[in-house]
Amino acid sequence: MPNPVEIVHSVLDIPQEVTAIIALGKQYGVDSIHKDILASPDHLSEDSRITVMGVGFTCMNAMERGQELRVLFTGNKKALFPGSAVEFMSKQFPKVPENWYDNPDEGSVTTMDSALRVPAILLSEGHSSAVLETVSFHAKRSRRQFTTTASKLIKCVAATDSLVAEQSEVGEKFIETWSNSSRVKKRTNKRKNSFCS
Repeated sequence: MPNPVEIVHSVLDIPQEVTAIIALGKQYGVDSIHKDILASPDHLSEDSRITVMGVGFTCMNAMERGQELRVLFTGNKKALFPGSAVEFMSKQFPKVPENWYDNPDEGSVTTMDSALRVPAILLSEGHSSAVLETVSFHAKRSRRQFTTTASKLIKCVAATDSLVAEQSEVGEKFIETWSNSSRVKKRTNKRKNSFCS
């Protein structure tokens, strides 16, 4: 088994060789169900919203360096993530070219589905270096799955809550509130317990 790639917490730590972002939505889980997603104004869970924001900041950093990126929002169309993520991205980050992210993967029901489908999509488009972006409590599990299927493609995993927090004091306070919520603590404990068993 290949060594796991590093989990990074700043856009500045994402290698400049990266030409693609794999953005994993986390729509459902502890205290996050379909009717809650439908009720939210943008059809995103808080976790998915944070991931899209982290991706947006990564894109803005790349644009400052004159670099182009392919963003692949990956998830399940029925869970509303890819389409909602594209719409949210266009509103929150209007300077990021829509052609960077306008062709999402809508057929991955689970993280493992994404890990199996996404590498082939990116490799067929000529990408050989990608960053995997998701919220921190999902980072280790997704890293493990993508390392199994695409160890040469994934250069690092970026914890999107850290990327959002580093952008401003407002972002930092928002992430602090989010990470201290009972919902996130439940999810974090669930992840820790699943690794212990």
